[in-house]
Amino acid sequence: MRHGLLLFIIPLLLCGCKKEISREEMAMQAAKAYYDQLLHGDCESFLAGLLHGDTVPEDYKEQMLLNVQMFREQQGKEHGGLTEVKALRAKGDTAFISLHYADSTREEIAVPMIEKNNTWYMK
Repeated sequence: MRHGLLLFIIPLLLCGCKKEISREEMAMQAAKAYYDQLLHGDCESFLAGLLHGDTVPEDYKEQMLLNVQMFREQQGKEHGGLTEVKALRAKGDTAFISLHYADSTREEIAVPMIEKNNTWYMK
């Protein structure tokens, strides 16, 4: 479940040796990593990226998972599915990413982020 998060953290640690990465950059890259998990169908890891996502009651977590899966299905029907996620910019603790779909449509979304114990989560 946290495998995708490790793929995000390792490059940041390696880059940290060369120059310091801003909080905004870290928030933006974390948001992109979570949405990349959604792109690849790993809805559980996407939900793990929510603040307190691991502490919600199991029945509520199941409902959240069903909602994410329905969102993916809906995007598949309306736009042919999600094909790419691009990090655009960040301002403060909000990341802006672009979702690209198979039918050539794009959607820019704002993802509020919060840092807790040196890990960035979606609010």
